[in-house]
Amino acid sequence: MKQFFNVRIFLLGIFILPLFSVAQTDTLLPSGKKPKYYVMETDTVPELMFRPDTIPSNKRKKKAPKKKKKVFYDLKCKKGFIRTISGASGNVTLEKFYYLKVWKDPNPYILDVYVWDITKNKIVKVTKIEADKQPQYRILHGPYTREVNGNLVETGAYYIGTKHARWETYDKNFILQAKTKYYKGWPKEAKIAYYDGGHTKLKEVMPYEYGKLQGDYYFFTEKGIVLMKGTYENGVKVGTWVEYFPDSPNRKRETKYTDDPDVAAEPIIAKEWNDKGKLIIIDGQPIPEGSKKQDEEDPIKKRLKKKR
Repeated sequence: MKQFFNVRIFLLGIFILPLFSVAQTDTLLPSGKKPKYYVMETDTVPELMFRPDTIPSNKRKKKAPKKKKKVFYDLKCKKGFIRTISGASGNVTLEKFYYLKVWKDPNPYILDVYVWDITKNKIVKVTKIEADKQPQYRILHGPYTREVNGNLVETGAYYIGTKHARWETYDKNFILQAKTKYYKGWPKEAKIAYYDGGHTKLKEVMPYEYGKLQGDYYFFTEKGIVLMKGTYENGVKVGTWVEYFPDSPNRKRETKYTDDPDVAAEPIIAKEWNDKGKLIIIDGQPIPEGSKKQDEEDPIKKRLKKKR
């Protein structure tokens, strides 16, 4: 009987002891022996064992403040889009853009200003916004994208009517074709000179990309009138460069440079006018006094007369 009782105790110990584990510390009892601590193994962990940020709570979490929609560079905007279908090819072009909610005049020194003409429902580039045109124009401001048949072909951003940040163009396979960086209308790496120390009177804009002259060049009078403008490509003057009279919008001279920067060519004076608007040189050759060709006025002057 005693042996049977010992067997039962032994079997009971086999099933109960695994439920406990022994933990020892360096603390000694008065007798000099180390105490034994038993920790109950369980499938659940007391709530106090959770990290403070994971303790279940009935309290509602504070919602993060919502970001302001349609606000770019601290200016409120409205969203617009233009969808056009090409008659010949049937291509569908979709332009998505934003424009200023409240009118703000663009930088007067920037000659390429982009607006949404609501009468034509198209984005147009203008050099100056006349007062009578203002009601039909919306100043572009914020992100811009252009898609053709659902394929993204151009991305960029505007800042008060001027190109800003990074502009990229892609082909139909979304392969990058060109990338240009701007800062409020000027090339990102442009070197800019001023007449005054306060940097309010612009003098000259030298367009640079990756260390080379690339893009539109401008030279202004102290009054802010364009005196000369032209284009650089790969460090070379290309196309037609135009000079103006300092106190009027009339052209003084058009100089023709090479169209290909890799092909050297001597520049020639395509046209030159005197201060009275009479042609005195055409294709590098002087015009005889009294010739009918002398009556060919500067096209800018003609346009201004027509407006009046």
